[in-house]
Amino acid sequence: MRAPTWPGAAGRPSGWRQRAINGVPSNPNYNPGVRRPWTIEVLDVRLGNPDREHLRGFNIDAPQAGTRSDGNQITVVGWAVGKKSRVAAVEVMSGDEVAARAPVEIERAGVARAYAEAPGSKAAGFRLTLAAEGKGEDELVLMSVLEDGTRIPLGAVRVKLWRRGLLPSRRRSRAE
Repeated sequence: MRAPTWPGAAGRPSGWRQRAINGVPSNPNYNPGVRRPWTIEVLDVRLGNPDREHLRGFNIDAPQAGTRSDGNQITVVGWAVGKKSRVAAVEVMSGDEVAARAPVEIERAGVARAYAEAPGSKAAGFRLTLAAEGKGEDELVLMSVLEDGTRIPLGAVRVKLWRRGLLPSRRRSRAE
């Protein structure tokens, strides 16, 4: 089975594409109320080893391992605080390609209190939504990008995407 593709933010065919910027869908015809014949399942979410030299703390709040949703989209939410340099952005990598990039600019009161002395702790949150094309399994690696250009891995999200049949399946018994 082939891994899903996430078309990159720079137009590279990596297979994932950034679906929304700051929660606004990039396609004006997009209707979240319409059921999609796709299912995406989050198989695993792993935090990376803390790099105490560059990061004070970080977390991936969503998605959670074991969640399934209709459609081919996944939303990643979390926070990251640098030690000497502010975390400016978070990138989602699929293989060697940048599939999405989001600024770290969402206010997180609890993070701001816990890391008050750290640069950028008042707005340390990020949120981005990606849409997949294709089917199969893939591992999305989250990378923090510090203002000084340093890139530090935050963790990984392993997903599986498959297309459901358009009609409900009916199992027939052999006795029919």
